Amino acid sequence: MSDAVPTSDGRRESDGSGVFVSYRRVDVEPTVVVYSWLTERFGRDAVFWDAEDIAASAPWASEIRESVRAASALVVVIGKGWAELKDANGNVRLLQPRDWVRQEIELALELDLPIVPVVAPGADIPDVNSLPDTIAPLLDRQAVLMKEMKARRQLLKLLETYVPVVSDERSEEVNLDRLAWLLERQVQRLQTRAVELVQEGRTDRARYELEEGVQLLLELVALMPMSLRISGQLGYLYATLESQHRDAGDAEGAEKYLGLAEAVFTDLIDKANGLLSEHDDLSTTELARDLEALASSVNGYGGVQLKRGQIDEAIATYNVVVRMAPGYGYAWHDLIAALLTEARDHELRVDEIVTALDALKEVGPGHPGIGKRKLADMERRVGDAVAAAAHRSITERKYQRAIGFCDSYVDTIGPDRYVLGMRAWAHDLSGDHLNALADYDTIIDESPSDPGFRIARAGTRLALDDPAGALEDTTAAMRMRPLPDQGYRTHIEALRRLGRTDEAEEFVARATADGRIASDPRSSP
Repeated sequence: MSDAVPTSDGRRESDGSGVFVSYRRVDVEPTVVVYSWLTERFGRDAVFWDAEDIAASAPWASEIRESVRAASALVVVIGKGWAELKDANGNVRLLQPRDWVRQEIELALELDLPIVPVVAPGADIPDVNSLPDTIAPLLDRQAVLMKEMKARRQLLKLLETYVPVVSDERSEEVNLDRLAWLLERQVQRLQTRAVELVQEGRTDRARYELEEGVQLLLELVALMPMSLRISGQLGYLYATLESQHRDAGDAEGAEKYLGLAEAVFTDLIDKANGLLSEHDDLSTTELARDLEALASSVNGYGGVQLKRGQIDEAIATYNVVVRMAPGYGYAWHDLIAALLTEARDHELRVDEIVTALDALKEVGPGHPGIGKRKLADMERRVGDAVAAAAHRSITERKYQRAIGFCDSYVDTIGPDRYVLGMRAWAHDLSGDHLNALADYDTIIDESPSDPGFRIARAGTRLALDDPAGALEDTTAAMRMRPLPDQGYRTHIEALRRLGRTDEAEEFVARATADGRIASDPRSSP
């Protein structure tokens, strides 16, 4: 509680301005997230929950009753199956008069305390028929759904009327490096152990291990509730566990952890946006040493959004990360991948993806997994996507738009033969044959053995009244492979323009007999 001090019997007296958190042991994981939100805003001393705040020598039942009486608001964490959970004898706990969660809510209702139900990811608001009459009014209170992006803001706003917000000054100094190190070790242990247990099918044991581990995470979060790094590691843990449960075929467990990860990361992205609104360069702030760790955590939120099919939201998240830590190569990589995914069904954001690729080429080397081969592959994929976007614009007769797409890529990344080929085609169709010829020249200098571009350049040379150049290209292309219909027509027209009529007629006869062309072309292609 706020300004609480220990009494002789181990209890704490309060000024009645704190929050009591009511929860089931099986719902400890979402409770950790809620506890972190509350302690950051209202201070550790203003938030009571029994895992943290009952002194070893204090009578448990009386401590809880006194803490509810001393509180100014009650938060009820509702997990999956909250109203149906049974005890060891098969009795529904909530229907038992001595059930502590029921008693906490009954006492809060009796005291007319503000009550906020917080519904965990994967859970639903209980049906009124599943509740005892004594706590049915709980459902009349405004609930907060953790799966919604506004959950943290909504919860804190509901409580700020009754609980004072703490100042930004910390009441005690904490060794952040030591705590972060402990948490990272715990995350690694949990990840490894969870994989082993889930793969072995020992889900009950896995649940026990995770609950034990999350209790430690809570202790760390409680000690430093305002640490973005700690919150980020917690979100990363939940996202990792989601993947492990999904890989093991446990869809229900995967959705639970996905929702928890989303709740943590939503909080982080709000904080990151707040910091960016105040600072153009976070490397000059107190967060400088933790920027990469924080960027990694927030970047994980983009992955959560992608799994939910929220591509636009994921792209926005990755853009926050690259603003926050421009040297974090993985965020540029994931931003490009998300933009490519979006382009399957929507128009490619050409300028944005080209800028991201340019940044990745600059900062990516040195990041494990982003070597020369990965960079070359990403450059190829982006080039193909830009060429495809230009092609769509050309088919819509938006030639200048197509040229603009290609300009963006070539001017920033450099020449790519397929992008240049699309730009040359658009130039030709818009009547700018000289620029088309320049692009074809660049392509053929780099790839002289590609007959397709030679045939295309031959057509451009004819348009520029250079039949000798066109014939040179079609002849070279024929040495590589049989010409397509358009190539034969260009070759024949070039011969005729050069006055080599007999050769042209002979070529027409041979090409027609071989089925290469359907008829004698009599006009310029």
